[in-house]
Amino acid sequence: MGNNCPSNDCSAYPGFTAGPGFDLVTGRGSPDMNRLVAAFSGATTTARSLSVKARLGSSVSAGQFTLTNTTSSAFAVSGVTVTTSAPTLFSVIALDATVGSSPAQIALALPSASMTLTFDPPVTIPSTQQAVFALRVRIAPHHHSHGTRTEASSTQELPKGAIAAKDDFDGTVGVSGLPAMLSSVAVNRQ
Repeated sequence: MGNNCPSNDCSAYPGFTAGPGFDLVTGRGSPDMNRLVAAFSGATTTARSLSVKARLGSSVSAGQFTLTNTTSSAFAVSGVTVTTSAPTLFSVIALDATVGSSPAQIALALPSASMTLTFDPPVTIPSTQQAVFALRVRIAPHHHSHGTRTEASSTQELPKGAIAAKDDFDGTVGVSGLPAMLSSVAVNRQ
């Protein structure tokens, strides 16, 4: 712990002892480095939301988003969490990731209210470049309902913290633009 005294005996000098937390010497607090680093995002997300009508057993696009790397080095996306309001409408959910002209990487998941689609290997996005992520869903061939409605619907979203990204130093990359709506899928059950 430091102080603003010219010697170890501060009794002769008016002032305050410096220490962790709020510092009366400088009038500033100690920075919380985790919060400070998280405040500087390394990527931005832009979502394009869709409203889709589908039939039982069909496959449809369920939204897309672009992730732009705003850092000076590459980072890797290992997984994306998607929430869905009616997971029983779907039999499988897929997320395609494309960087530039490279072939798409595909992550699959069984539907649940909140699922993480994992990329193995992770999707690498070079500095100042983008990856386009496209969500696809397969509508279950038959939907069990407890009513007489002929249509059911589900919304798909990216919640806050949905994108797991690490930089070259294994540090977490902050992502702005979340939460984001991806789609509303209406299914005709007739």
